[in-house]
Amino acid sequence: MLGTDALPRRRSHRPGRPPPGPGDLLAGVPRPRVAGHRRARRARRALVVAVVGAALVATTAADRRERAWRPTVDVLVTSTEVAPGTSLDAGAAGVRSVPAALVPARAVTPPPPDGPPPVARRAVGAGEIVVADDVAAPGRTGVAAALGPGRRAVAVPVATAPPLEVGQRVDLRGTAPPGGPSPATGWGTDADAAVAEDAEVLAVAEDGAQVTVAVTDAQAAGVAAAIGAGPLVVLLRG
Repeated sequence: MLGTDALPRRRSHRPGRPPPGPGDLLAGVPRPRVAGHRRARRARRALVVAVVGAALVATTAADRRERAWRPTVDVLVTSTEVAPGTSLDAGAAGVRSVPAALVPARAVTPPPPDGPPPVARRAVGAGEIVVADDVAAPGRTGVAAALGPGRRAVAVPVATAPPLEVGQRVDLRGTAPPGGPSPATGWGTDADAAVAEDAEVLAVAEDGAQVTVAVTDAQAAGVAAAIGAGPLVVLLRG
């Protein structure tokens, strides 16, 4: 029978320290390098560089956009739909600060507080920046304000016409019988002769019996002669 001295002794450990685990058996043993470790590290570095570069590009683009929006210009903006001849006062338009990049060419400079407001020469939609072509020459009001250079307003008695609105474009045709005004007046003697083309409607009578149109200086004499011969047919242009 073997004595107690011949039995294998269990390795003791100090109190408070965990017993040795399997991983401790490999302590001190050199670990082999993984072949792809360096490649993975280089890939991570390249990814970081790419992300940083993209962030710098985005920041630069954002700075450019901010600079484009930063300077502002005071412009006149309509607050409601405006008909020709309407005064662009506080009830129809107001002053707004708009980024310079969004301001159209020939935008109207707001008048001084104590100065007369401009008058619309043509119809302008709500929320639009008013430009020089939208307003009449200083001192013009009503129908006269809607006349552009080289245009004259003529009140035309209507023989027949579709429903018309201000700002539409129309053609005028005569209803004179054969033998009426001569071609020297600017239109022929046929009943369906063209009197004027592409005239702008400035005003329409409530009963539709009369319409005021803007014609060119060259068309004005012929239209006046045609009116003397009778009402005109008004054709709406598409």
